[in-house]
Amino acid sequence: MLRDKRTVLRLSMMAIDMVITVAAFFTAYWLRVALPVPWFQEGGVYPLAVTMKALLLLLPLWWSLYQRLGQYHPIKILGRYTLPLLPAYRANLIGLAVAIIIAYFLKLASVSRALVLLFFIVNCLLLTLWRLLLLFSPRLSSSSRDSRHVLLVGDAGRLPQLGAFERLGEEWGVTVVETLERRDPERLGAALQSMVVDDVVFTLGRTKLHDLEPDILLCEERGVAIHIVTDWFRDRTGRARMDEFYGIPVISIDSTKRRAWEVVAKRTIDLLCSGLALIALAPLLAVIAALIKLTSPGPVLFAQTRAGLNGRPFRLYKFRSMIQGAEKLQDKLQDRNEMSGPVFKIANDPRLTRVGRFLRRTSLDELPQLWNVLRGDISLVGPRPLPAYEVKKFKLREQRRLSVMPGITCLWQISGRNEVGFDEWMRLDMRYIDTWSLWLDIKILLLTIPAVLVQRGAR
Repeated sequence: MLRDKRTVLRLSMMAIDMVITVAAFFTAYWLRVALPVPWFQEGGVYPLAVTMKALLLLLPLWWSLYQRLGQYHPIKILGRYTLPLLPAYRANLIGLAVAIIIAYFLKLASVSRALVLLFFIVNCLLLTLWRLLLLFSPRLSSSSRDSRHVLLVGDAGRLPQLGAFERLGEEWGVTVVETLERRDPERLGAALQSMVVDDVVFTLGRTKLHDLEPDILLCEERGVAIHIVTDWFRDRTGRARMDEFYGIPVISIDSTKRRAWEVVAKRTIDLLCSGLALIALAPLLAVIAALIKLTSPGPVLFAQTRAGLNGRPFRLYKFRSMIQGAEKLQDKLQDRNEMSGPVFKIANDPRLTRVGRFLRRTSLDELPQLWNVLRGDISLVGPRPLPAYEVKKFKLREQRRLSVMPGITCLWQISGRNEVGFDEWMRLDMRYIDTWSLWLDIKILLLTIPAVLVQRGAR
C-alpha cells in the first residue's frame, strides 16, 4: 500500500505532464497557423490530421523520457513541496533533439522546425505553470484529507527513525495520530474504532513478534494496513517480503490488493464519467432543483456528514427529498425501523415530500453525488457511505468496509438495496473488497442501470 501510494503519485504526475505535452502540441500548431510570422508560414501549413502522425510518434518518446528523467520526487521550495523543473526541461530538450533526428531520417516533412520549436517553448512554459500551481495552490499543497494516518504500537524506543515520521508529514502527508507505548489489544481496538487510521506500525523487537498476533487480527478485522519494523533483518535482499515505509524497512500486510495502475485507472474513470455526466445532466439537475424549491420550503440540496475512506468525514450531497428537520424526527420513528443492525431504513417514510418520494423511487436524488465523485470524496463504485453516527455503532469487522473508497453504487445496490438485510449487506461489501477488479466495477455500473429502472428496493 505504501509503495503503491508513491507509485500512484508518480504515475499521476507523469500522466498530468503527458496531458500538458499533448496540450502543448495542439497549442503550438495553433500558434504556427495563427501568428503572422513569415518564418512560420514557410513551406505552407500541413493539415492537423497529417501533423498528428508526429504526435503519435512523440507520445511514447515523451512518456519514456518523463519516466526516466522526470524525477517525480517532491522538493522543498519556500517551505512548500513541488516537483523539480530542471529534469522536465532536460527531458523536453532531449525529446526535442530525438524528434528532430527521427523526423530527418523518416523524412517527415509535416514536422516543421517552427512547429518543433514552438512545441518545446510552449511545453516548458505549461510545465512551469503547472509546477507553480502545485507550489502555491492551497488545495494542492494541503493534503490533510489525503494524509496517511499512522498509529504506532510498541516500544517507541526501538525505532530510532521515529523522528522521520514527523518529517514525512510535510513531504508525503503522513500524520502520526497516536503512539501506544505498550502492547494493549483493548487500547488498540478502541483507537481503531475512535479515529481515522490508515496504517498501524508495530515497533516491537523480534523476541516479542509472536505476541503481535492478537493485534494483527484486530487490524485485519478493521481493514487497515499493517507494518512491522524489521530491525532484526540486516539483508534486505533476502527471501522475506519486505517493504519500505518511506525509507524505514518494514514487513507489510495490506487488507486490499490493488495495483497502482488500477488505482489510477479507477480514478481516471471517476473523473471522466462524473465530469461528463454533470455537464450532460445539467438541464435535468436544474429542473429537479426548481421542482424541489417550488414544492416545499427549504434548501435544494441535503448535505450530511458521512464516513469515507478509513472513516474520514466528508459532506455528501443529495437532492433534498424530505421535509426540513427530518433528521430530528428520526428518533420518533425508530420503532418502525425495518433494518437490522445500526442503520435506519423504513418504507413509506412520512418525512418524504411529494417530489422527494419520486426522486427516491427513481434514484434521481443521488445525482449530486457526482460532485462528490469529482472531488474525490467517493468513487462511482464502492460500498455506500453511511452517516458517521451510524458507522460509530458498527462492530470492528463491519468497519472493514471503510478500508476502500465508498461509492454511489455497489453490489448492495444491484442486489435489491433495502430488500437486503444488514448482515447480507455487509457480506456483499466484504465480497466486493476481497474480489475487486476494474472489470467488477464495470459490471456493477452496467447492472446498476436496470436496477435503477426497475426500482427494486428503492425507498
